[in-house]
Amino acid sequence: MALNNNKEQYLKILKKTILAVILLIIVIVNAVKFNNLIATNPQKITEYQAPVDIYAQLRNPRLAVTYYDLAEKKPKIVILPYQKFIQSMQKFDADNVRNKAVWIQNKFKISEDFSLWGDVAETVFYQKISQKQKEYLKSFAEKPDNVLIFVEDVNDKESSEALSAAEYIATKLNLLPVTKNLLKEKDIVLDKSVVKNNYGLREQYENLHSFVNDYKEPLITLISQAKQHKKVEKSFYENKKHLFDKAAVLVLALDEKMGVVEKFGSTDFNNSVAQGIYAGVSSAQKAMPAADIKVFILTEKSRAENYATETDFKNVLKEGDGVIVEYGNRTGFLPPFFWYLYPNKQEFVKQLKLESGLSPDYWSEQINVYYFKAVEIVYYEN
Repeated sequence: MALNNNKEQYLKILKKTILAVILLIIVIVNAVKFNNLIATNPQKITEYQAPVDIYAQLRNPRLAVTYYDLAEKKPKIVILPYQKFIQSMQKFDADNVRNKAVWIQNKFKISEDFSLWGDVAETVFYQKISQKQKEYLKSFAEKPDNVLIFVEDVNDKESSEALSAAEYIATKLNLLPVTKNLLKEKDIVLDKSVVKNNYGLREQYENLHSFVNDYKEPLITLISQAKQHKKVEKSFYENKKHLFDKAAVLVLALDEKMGVVEKFGSTDFNNSVAQGIYAGVSSAQKAMPAADIKVFILTEKSRAENYATETDFKNVLKEGDGVIVEYGNRTGFLPPFFWYLYPNKQEFVKQLKLESGLSPDYWSEQINVYYFKAVEIVYYEN
């Protein structure tokens, strides 16, 4: 009996040990993946593109959408506006489609025994299409020569069940979407690709504005957590991949009573958005706990031609520019916010030179000048 008890005890300990090891491995793997995501994401936040609804141009009852099979170049899914479906079907060769199509109607439930074609007197679709129904429709569309036909008026104010279901099925079946302008009889090919190029300061500035607007809530949460020195849980970053894009984050701590402004952060893209914000804000809070904290995301710096004289530099300088000057091993920079503190060019340039350790009266053609812009993450104290 004692031997059996010892064996059972041993097996229990072994099971617990194996389970603990498995859980430890899972934790380590997740931690490594998370850290790799932070460390290796190569995209810069200045390349951020706001999510674009490529179907926005389809949300108009004058347009029809057709999804074509890429290999056979045959229509597999058709979305037709209610008012135009009769003449559209004439263009679509209704006789050849009549016995090979499914009309999705608002008065019946999709099931395996629904009839083909059927009564098209009332064909506008309103019901929510479930995942199970989407899968069934997909299996129907997979069969040779079968065509799915949705009839629905699509507009800007309504979500489109037809488009939602069609996009899901088309993605699974690798179908190509093409739209038809029913008034002009002209095809419009949708372009899902995102063209990346070297963005100028204006484009980067607009991209950063889009990012800050789209990620407003998580950015404010990050700032709040950093100010309170609270740990940010990994679950917070789920579905927020652009928080790991490389960024130049600048945090200013302002004590207006003392006339003190301290800068935290960098103009370089060495860390992610999340890392830059958390590190900059927490450092500023520790150094100046009573200060007003402002958080900015910067564009890349753009090199300017060297200026022969300070006058030439001032003639080009625009209010609102962030500026970096380099002279030998001396560097100074003022972000755009400093125009609020030094509202004219003379004072701004004077402070810029002092920041770089140069005499206010000194200028050299060897001074390198860079420009950049900044977008503030606006938040309000509780």
